[in-house]
Amino acid sequence: MRILTLWTLAVAQPIYDILGQGPTFFVYRRWETLDFVVFIAVVSLVLPLVALVLPAEAAGVSGRRTRQLAYLLATWGLLGLLLVAPLARLAGLGSLHGAWVVALAALLAAAHARALARDRALRAG
Repeated sequence: MRILTLWTLAVAQPIYDILGQGPTFFVYRRWETLDFVVFIAVVSLVLPLVALVLPAEAAGVSGRRTRQLAYLLATWGLLGLLLVAPLARLAGLGSLHGAWVVALAALLAAAHARALARDRALRAG
């Protein structure tokens, strides 16, 4: 569930926000109702399910430890992606720029992934 939530916040919501601000994207391409349904299904369901299935498949090939590592990497990447935007907004107020924002987001996400790997209460959530 954590991967689906992080996917929704880090990937799907920004895509919908950007496309919602510029509906000409859809008008220019003459999208029909089915096009919208397929697009929403792919962005909101198919792609995050792939992010969930790949760790499970890795476990079938390499074992439980590999699945846990793949899950932690997916969590780390999505959380890092989610943190970039707010940190960039904060950087506008301070001295952080570009690569430093990304590095800080990656570091904070890595700290969360490490805590997730060590704490059973976090894993259950």
